[in-house]
Amino acid sequence: MSLSRSIRCIRVNPSGSQLGLVIKNKNDTFRITFYSIDLTHSLITIPIIPSLSSLKDGRSSDFMLYLSSFIDDRWWLVIYSNGIHEQSLLLIDNQTGKSEIIIDNSILNACMLDEQYLIVRMKQTMLIYDIQ
Repeated sequence: MSLSRSIRCIRVNPSGSQLGLVIKNKNDTFRITFYSIDLTHSLITIPIIPSLSSLKDGRSSDFMLYLSSFIDDRWWLVIYSNGIHEQSLLLIDNQTGKSEIIIDNSILNACMLDEQYLIVRMKQTMLIYDIQ
C-alpha cells in the first residue's frame, strides 16, 4: 500500500507547529501520528484498532476516522465509527499520549466552531459545548 493511499486525514494545529495524520496500516488497523510541522520529528503515535464488527471480509471500508485540533495546540479530537453501531469521541493529549474515550452509540459526527464550541450531532439531537 503506498503512503498516499494509506493517509486518511491530515490536520494542522492552530499555531501551525504540529501536523496530525490518520494513517491506515497494511493490516487494516489505523494509527494517529503527530509530527513537527516540517515532518522531521514524530512526536507521538497512537494506535486505533477497529472492532471486529467493523471489519467486513478483512477490510475496514466502513471504519471512519476524523481528526481535528481541539481547544489549543495540545489537544486533538478524534471521532471514529465503524458505520454500524459503535461511535466514539477520543480526546488525545499529544504531549503525553493520554486519552479519554467517550463511547456513545448516538454520536454521528462532531466538529469545532471558532475554537470555542464543540458541536456534536446525535441521532435525535445536537449538543453544543462551550469549551473555553
